[in-house]
Amino acid sequence: QEMRVTNQLVLLTDASGTMERSRTFPMAKALTRALVAALPEASVRAVPGAPYRVGITGFGGNERSGARTAPFDRDTLGAAAARLRLLGEEGEHGGETPYRNVFAETARELEDGSGRAAVVLVSDGRPDYRKRAFAAAQQLVQRYDGELCLHTIQVGENRRGGDFLKRLGALSSCGSSSHASALLNVEQLRGFAQQVMFGAATVAAAGDPCGQVVRLQNVEFDFNRYNLQTEGGALLDEIARKLQGCPAVRVRIEGHTDHIGSDAYNQRLSLRRANTVRAYLVREGVAAARLRVRGFGKAQPIASNATDEGRARNRRVELRPENP
Repeated sequence: QEMRVTNQLVLLTDASGTMERSRTFPMAKALTRALVAALPEASVRAVPGAPYRVGITGFGGNERSGARTAPFDRDTLGAAAARLRLLGEEGEHGGETPYRNVFAETARELEDGSGRAAVVLVSDGRPDYRKRAFAAAQQLVQRYDGELCLHTIQVGENRRGGDFLKRLGALSSCGSSSHASALLNVEQLRGFAQQVMFGAATVAAAGDPCGQVVRLQNVEFDFNRYNLQTEGGALLDEIARKLQGCPAVRVRIEGHTDHIGSDAYNQRLSLRRANTVRAYLVREGVAAARLRVRGFGKAQPIASNATDEGRARNRRVELRPENP
């Protein structure tokens, strides 16, 4: 029952001087090439009217390399990924890390699109001017004419860089933050590609609640109810098992509703839904002290409320890991 819901994807690969100094560029390049190989074929079942367009941008200083966003062609993308090299004014050693410029350029590249788009940033998380970079990322997410999911993958072990990439990954409710060490085999890469391209409908089976924002889209709720539909049990069992493997991680459980009803009513309903998931995880052995809940009501839809299908997608719960 899987379906591709992301119709535009841009892979951003950091090829700046910090990547040379930390010796992480070879890993970033290899990971970009592996992600291209893991992307689904153009022939897979997809949301009607969603053209499949993918691009790659390597960046450092004022230089760029890669392939412009265009109809999916694995050979072209693979060749562009293979040509990635250190870029910037400092020659072989790479230049500055201009996140702010790259995010603005990506926004322009995607501005003619609509529906769901995804941006995957592979980097050490060490940009020039962090505040400006964060503001540019916010604009990228907020101004896209549709839903844009920002995913970050850290290479290297710089702690501040990792923290910054997590902040970027949390800008969009469908985004995520990962470390390259969690994407070292074919199964892990396919799971990540599935999360990015197939969206919320399959993330619960592949996502890691210990380190990623996981949207329990398959854990749906009946209209005007906060009881789980029976199909959600197996997914929550898997989530509980994974959470037991990272006992130091705390998780915020966020409830959401469709648009029918008053703000106050939906706020209460979303909180009840989040508490339902919390209670289930506690019954499955997850320590209650690790789980806190928050209800957003109808304030953060991820699909149109004009259709039954869209409203069903909006009735959801998301798990967001927090620092221990």
